[in-house]
Amino acid sequence: METNTRKGGRPRLADSQKKSFIVKISLDKGQYNLVEYKAKKAGISVSEYCREASLDNKISPVLTPDQLDAIRKLSGMANNVNQIAYVANIGHLSDIYSQATNALSEILSLLHHLKK
Repeated sequence: METNTRKGGRPRLADSQKKSFIVKISLDKGQYNLVEYKAKKAGISVSEYCREASLDNKISPVLTPDQLDAIRKLSGMANNVNQIAYVANIGHLSDIYSQATNALSEILSLLHHLKK
């Protein structure tokens, strides 16, 4: 007759389910208290809360230097369009149309470049 040496308890996890990597994070007291509160509110451990939060959230990638440059140029162009509109509003309408058309075509070209 076989005897079972295990007395019960939780069944062993499969190797694929074992958590064998440890990631350390540093939090100040306020941050830790907030994480602990949210974990308690969710009814899970702090470790499980951090694991779920880190795996479920989507992090936006950092903008490339080209994208930052394009944003700077767009901002400058928006300023130019505002100045053109100001001049047009105070009555100096000669050559405003061509300046506005040029500025807007530059903006459209840059926006098209950003979409790629």
